[in-house]
Amino acid sequence: MTERIGARFFAARTDLMWGRTLAERQAPGDTEKARDLLTRAHTAAAANGYANVGRRALAALQRFDP
Repeated sequence: MTERIGARFFAARTDLMWGRTLAERQAPGDTEKARDLLTRAHTAAAANGYANVGRRALAALQRFDP
C-alpha cells in the first residue's frame, strides 16, 4: 500500500522491518525473501537519501555473509 500511494520512505522502512523479521524467524524461504526486502530497502534508501534506513538495511544484509 505504501508504494501505491507514493510513500517511499514508509515503503523502505516497511521493507526493512519485514526483512529483519524474516531474517530472525528463519522459516523455510525466509532467508531469500529477507534478502530481497532488505536489498529493496537499501536501494530505495540510497536513491532517496534515507541514510538511517540504508545503514540498517546494509547491516542486516551483512549478517547473511559468512
